[in-house]
Amino acid sequence: MLPTVEEALKELETAGQMNPGPWVKHSMNTGLAARNIAENVPGMDAQKAYIVGLLHDIGRRFGVTDIPTHVYDGYRYCMEKGWDEAARICMTHSYLLMSDEFNYEPKTEAEQAIKAYIAGCTADDYDRLIQLCDSLAVDYGFVILEKRFVDVTRRYGIMEGYIKGWEVAFAIKENFESRMGCSIYDVLPDIGRTTLLTPKPWKPTGIEGALKHWDLNAPRIGEQFNKDSGRLIYKITTASGDYLLKGLPDSTPEDTVAGNVKAHLFLGNGHGMAPKLYPAKTGEYYVKDLGHWFYLMEFIDGRQMEETTEDEYKLGQATRKMHALQGYSDLSPMTQSKDRYYTWFRDKEFVKEFDAILDALPDFSKLDQCFVHTDIGPHNAMLRTDGDVVFIDLDDSGIGSRYLDLGWPFIMQFVDFNDETEEMTYRFDLAKSFLRGYYGGDGISREEYDLVFQGAAQMHISYMQAYGPYAVDSLWKILRFGMDQRQMLWNMIHEDEAL
Repeated sequence: MLPTVEEALKELETAGQMNPGPWVKHSMNTGLAARNIAENVPGMDAQKAYIVGLLHDIGRRFGVTDIPTHVYDGYRYCMEKGWDEAARICMTHSYLLMSDEFNYEPKTEAEQAIKAYIAGCTADDYDRLIQLCDSLAVDYGFVILEKRFVDVTRRYGIMEGYIKGWEVAFAIKENFESRMGCSIYDVLPDIGRTTLLTPKPWKPTGIEGALKHWDLNAPRIGEQFNKDSGRLIYKITTASGDYLLKGLPDSTPEDTVAGNVKAHLFLGNGHGMAPKLYPAKTGEYYVKDLGHWFYLMEFIDGRQMEETTEDEYKLGQATRKMHALQGYSDLSPMTQSKDRYYTWFRDKEFVKEFDAILDALPDFSKLDQCFVHTDIGPHNAMLRTDGDVVFIDLDDSGIGSRYLDLGWPFIMQFVDFNDETEEMTYRFDLAKSFLRGYYGGDGISREEYDLVFQGAAQMHISYMQAYGPYAVDSLWKILRFGMDQRQMLWNMIHEDEAL
């Protein structure tokens, strides 16, 4: 199934507004070249060729990314629209060698999906036509293959398999010419003139533009993470290794950015428990450009931690190690005082019970202070391939209350709440594993245990306005339910010989 020509042109127009660049005109010219050639090949559908040519790069609507990412993004987008024929071309157009391109085991989701897809299909006339036209079309018209190959090489450098791909492109050209009875160049307007043009390689003003602040060896932009957030987070692949580029909106106060960077330098560069940061050419660890604060950090080779007893145990161990670190002085932005919460929920029926909970909470600023993360959980931790835990998202890290930091998951994470039924369960298994990892064989006193749960209560309260007024009643129920599990968890801990 395909969109109409009008729909395809509209899609391309919208995509160009989302991610401006010469790729849009290149796509239009790819479509024109495909149509003109197909009109002269018996048995081919010129309109289909035009449409799939227009949409072959539609995955670039999501931003400046590398080949596998834009290929897979385009495929998924077209499949969501029900355009399976266009989706196929999105997958095949960049891989002239087809399955022979993948003489390695892909690591990314995009490459794995592309490899599996291409392994299951044989290139047809439309796959080969767009592969050819992708090499003939530029944003300013059409060029002979040799000129296009030089243009691509100037932008990306020589990559393994390029020469074999060029040979396939010439073979495709010769095949179509034999069926057309003429040269493909005969049906491409002004190709003689445009081939002689030598515009400078395009330099994007987007994310690739931000990379100019670092000395990187042939950087390429890969997968974008957390696309729905207000942050820009991209994997950057270079000839010397992988990195992560993170951009915060420049509306973020510089003090916040500087604090984040300082925490990374301490926990990451200093102690290997967070991604390391890399200095820009200026020597600074963050730069302001393109409406964002950018910093470049280590790409962690490993996996996101999960809500399993094994991972919670490791997370507890890592948290203990982090809390024992010395030599950091900047305070966490996290509020340790409970005073501001006394102004909340004055119109709620539960206000007296709420205030009673606040009354029972200690002044955490007078208790054990150490380097804290403030949002400990598997969602903010990675496990390296060597088994070491790495904390990520250090936005509020700094010196703060150990008990608030420890307490965060005991209600915020370990209470499972069903949004539809409002039924709740408590993950005693995860809570015990986390405590066992943190305290090991030393055990935990009742006094300290109660402080951890009081920290859990205050941390949960601090989020009760974060999700809007309609979520307050549900969050109150979660708070009460979580606090009601305190004695049962304590009993279980003492039944567990390992603690």
